Amino acid sequence: MKFYEVQKYLIKTGHIISGVYIWTNEKFLTGLPADLQQAIKEAATEAATWANAGSFKLEDEFLKRLTEEYKMTPVEPDRQAFIDAAQPLLAEYEAQWGKGLLEKVRAVK
Repeated sequence: MKFYEVQKYLIKTGHIISGVYIWTNEKFLTGLPADLQQAIKEAATEAATWANAGSFKLEDEFLKRLTEEYKMTPVEPDRQAFIDAAQPLLAEYEAQWGKGLLEKVRAVK
């Protein structure tokens, strides 16, 4: 997006994470023999781990380019301050989201 053309600082909020999603039809998957189900789950975990490592590597390379080539200054914000400031909103939105949804989201690894 060429932000480096108009700004000097790169604020590293970490608020966007590109994940790897592998979808399957539950009826199909559970219809397979247990050994095949396990093999698919292991392969999916391995593929996601590989893809995530590649994504982090690209991020590191891009950060290096932004700082060295484009002379941007990276800034690590106080993320806890943002988390603390958002706490009152969580209770407010729980009525819309349903009780326990936030805990389920936080439990995803």
